[in-house]
Amino acid sequence: MKIKLKDLDGRVVDIVDVDDRIGELMVSLDREEDASNQRYKYHVAFSLDDADYEGETFKSNDPDPLEAALKKEEREEQQRKYELFLSSLTPVQLRRYRLFEEGHSEREVARIENVDFKSVHETKEQLKKKYVKLFGDPHQRG
Repeated sequence: MKIKLKDLDGRVVDIVDVDDRIGELMVSLDREEDASNQRYKYHVAFSLDDADYEGETFKSNDPDPLEAALKKEEREEQQRKYELFLSSLTPVQLRRYRLFEEGHSEREVARIENVDFKSVHETKEQLKKKYVKLFGDPHQRG
């Protein structure tokens, strides 16, 4: 008996001559396997064998480990610079900076501290200079 040898894609690779009993056994096993595959496909709505493993279906929501590590390093560097920035401020600058962080305007800070507006404005300019020195000018990024 002659049987066809197929590769994993189902293409015929070779035709060989085998004993009749072995040939009948191989044909019988192929039929059983095909029947089993048909029953499986009938009962299963989605088969991983038919799935495309690329694209949105199997896309992981987890960040790329290298990208996550780089972002973590970047956040730590920004935090370090922020702490350095705060430690470089004088007590008056730090107090006024906290008020600016809370959303107060220069006029409100002047009123709260009972000082001249110009003094608060100068402090804000000094804060800007220190910020730019550490972090760079945010308006220059592109």
